[in-house]
Amino acid sequence: MGDNGSSAISIQSPPTATGRLACQNVTLLTRRKRRPRSKKIISIRTPAFRLLLCPGETQLWATPATGYSEGQLQAFLAEMDFSERTRADGFRFQRDRMRYIVTRCAIRSVLSRYTDHPPAAWSFMADAFGRPCLVKNESAITGLTFNITHTSLMIVIALSRSDTVGVDAESRERSAPSEVAERFFAASENNALSQLTFEQAAFRFFELWTLKEAYLKAIGVGLSVELNSIVFDFPNSYAIDYSSTSLDSCRDARQWTFSLFHLEPRHIFALCLPAISEFRPLAFSLRIFAPLGDEKHRIISPYRWSR
Repeated sequence: MGDNGSSAISIQSPPTATGRLACQNVTLLTRRKRRPRSKKIISIRTPAFRLLLCPGETQLWATPATGYSEGQLQAFLAEMDFSERTRADGFRFQRDRMRYIVTRCAIRSVLSRYTDHPPAAWSFMADAFGRPCLVKNESAITGLTFNITHTSLMIVIALSRSDTVGVDAESRERSAPSEVAERFFAASENNALSQLTFEQAAFRFFELWTLKEAYLKAIGVGLSVELNSIVFDFPNSYAIDYSSTSLDSCRDARQWTFSLFHLEPRHIFALCLPAISEFRPLAFSLRIFAPLGDEKHRIISPYRWSR
C-alpha cells in the first residue's frame, strides 16, 4: 500500500464461464475511503485469453475520440485496409480524421478480443445506410454483431451475439434545440418537456433523442421511420415506458428493451436490445480502452430501464 491509501492485489486466474477476461496479470485497485464497491476498476495488462460473449449477451466498450498523437494514429492506420486509409486521408479537419481513424481501429481491436482474428484481418462492408458491419461470411462464422456511436469526445461500441443491437450517445454539454423536439417528438413527449425547467428539459431531450436513435439503429433503418412513431415516457425516477404506433410488427417497440446510462465526461447513452425473454439485464460489462492498448473494466448499471 502506498501513500494514496490504495491496495494492489495481483491475481493469476484461468478462464471462467462468466464471460469475464482471465489474464496473466490483473491488478485490482480498491480505495479504502470514499469509493463504493460498484466502482472497482480492473486494469488489464497482458491479456492471455479471449473474452467470452454468451448468446444474447451484450458488452460495452468506450474509448476517447481525441488526444492521440500522430504516431498513435499511424499505428492505427497500419491495422486498417486500403479503402479506410484512403478515406482517412480525405478528411479536411484533423479532429474528424482522428475520430474516424480511432473509430475504425477501435472496432477492429474490440472484435479481436473475442476471436483469433488479428485487428488487421477483419473485413467490413457498409449497410444500406452507410454504417459499417462485418461482411456476411465473417458475421456468420463469429456470430458477432456490433453498433457504434460517437460524440466529439467519446466513442461507444455495443457488441452482441444477438441478431442486432442499437446504441446512441450524446454529450450533455450540447444545446438542445427546441425546434428539433417540436418536429421529431410526439405530442405527449413535447408536453412533458414543457413542464420541466430549462436544464431538466435539455437533459430530457437527450434522453429521448438517444432512445429513439438507438431504436432506429437496432431495427436497421434510418429516418425512414418517423421518430414520433415510438413514444417514451418516464413515469418515475427509474422506469422507461414506451409505445409504438408502427403497423409493422418487425418494428414494434414492444419487441425491444431500452436502457439509459451515464458516461463521463458528461455523456449519456441509450441501448436498445431485442426483448428475447422476460429477463431484463440490469448490469453490463463496460471496458474503457485505447485501441491496441490497455483496458479498464467495470460493471455498470443503467439509471433508467424499460419494464
